[in-house]
Amino acid sequence: MFRRAALYLAVTLACPLAGAQDPVPATKEADGAKAVRQARTLAHELAAAGSYGQRAALWECRLEGDTVAVVPVQLYAGNTYQLAVGFDAPSAVVGLSVFDARGKLVPGVVQRGEGRMVFEVKPAKSGVFSVRLRLADEKVRSAVAALTYVYK
Repeated sequence: MFRRAALYLAVTLACPLAGAQDPVPATKEADGAKAVRQARTLAHELAAAGSYGQRAALWECRLEGDTVAVVPVQLYAGNTYQLAVGFDAPSAVVGLSVFDARGKLVPGVVQRGEGRMVFEVKPAKSGVFSVRLRLADEKVRSAVAALTYVYK
């Protein structure tokens, strides 16, 4: 129980919900808005193209250097999920991994585009999964990433 509370606190501090008050300088806010727009647009496109339902949840965070953001998401067995990630730097390569409640890596399919990516997963069990985001390219030192997801 303590471990889960500590993880929740760490995630809340590392990756605040979009729209929450965040002490980011004004020049950075435009980047965040672009990332959020990319993620939302991608999620809308996925939902429309594949008869997916869209979750209202949206997370936004700044990835810098080798920092890692961890976002908890509730997924249910039998559903297919597409995690939509948008980021402000079109050339950024963002690594995305999904882990189950026991810390086991969950396999999935990744599709990448300019400033966005999709990770498709179909969990065998229901529960809270951890989505780990990190910069995977040393050329880009900082990027704002936004995550939302669709399901069917």
